[in-house]
Amino acid sequence: IPQRGPPNTLNLLAVEGVLAVLDSICKRFCPNTSLTEEESEGVNTIHLTNAEEEAQILKNRQNKKKLLLAAETFNTQAHKSFKFLQGLKVLSDPLTPQSVVHFFRHTPGLDKTVIGEFLGGYDPFNIAVLDEFVRQFDFSAVPITHQAKAKDLPMDDALRVFLDLFMLPKEAQQIARVLERFSKSYYEYCPGFMADADAAYVLCYSVIMLNTDAHNDQVVNKMTKEQFLRNTRGINGGKDIPRDY
Repeated sequence: IPQRGPPNTLNLLAVEGVLAVLDSICKRFCPNTSLTEEESEGVNTIHLTNAEEEAQILKNRQNKKKLLLAAETFNTQAHKSFKFLQGLKVLSDPLTPQSVVHFFRHTPGLDKTVIGEFLGGYDPFNIAVLDEFVRQFDFSAVPITHQAKAKDLPMDDALRVFLDLFMLPKEAQQIARVLERFSKSYYEYCPGFMADADAAYVLCYSVIMLNTDAHNDQVVNKMTKEQFLRNTRGINGGKDIPRDY
C-alpha cells in the first residue's frame, strides 16, 4: 500500500492476492464440520445465500476496480479522460454536468487539486459543472454536529463543508468565480445579518485571505484581528459586519 496517495490497480491486485492466500490457509486448517440432520435441512438455503453474497462481493470488487481505474485516469488526464470514463459507464453519454458532479462527489481517490482546477476552468461546460456542483449543496440541511445544522454555521464552517471535496484553483480569477458561486448559495440558505450576496462574497474572500495569511510560512507579519476588521469595514450594505460574528 503506498504511503502517499490512493492505492493503484497493482496495489489492489497485490492485496487481493494476499487475501486469497489467507483464505486458502483458513480453508485448509479450519475445514467445515459435518452437519447434523437438522442442520442439513438448511443447506440449500445457506448455499443459495452464500452464492448470492459471493456474487455481490464480486460485483462490488469489480465496481471498486472500475472506480479506482476511473480515478487514476482522471487524476492524470482531467477532462481529457471523459471519453474513457464514458466507456467505463462512470459518466453519462451524452455528457451532463450532473453526471460529472456525481463522479466528483462519489468517486474515492480523486485528486482534490485536479477537481478544483476543473471547477475553476473557463470553458462553458466547466462553469456549468461548477454551477451544478454548488447547487447540490443544501447548507440548511448539512449537519455538522448532533446539535447544530449548517443554517446556524458561520461562514468559515460552511466553507469547510464546501471545500472538503476539492482544493481551490490557483488563479485569482478562478478563485473569485468559485467563491462567488459559493457566496450566493450560502446567502440564500444562511442570510442572517448580511445585507446581500455581495456582502457574503466579500466576507468569504476575506476569510480565505485570512486563512492563507495564517498558514503561509512565507508571511512573516500575520494579519491581526483589527486589520481583518478594517478590511471588512462597510461591506454589509454600507455597514460593518457585527463584531461578535
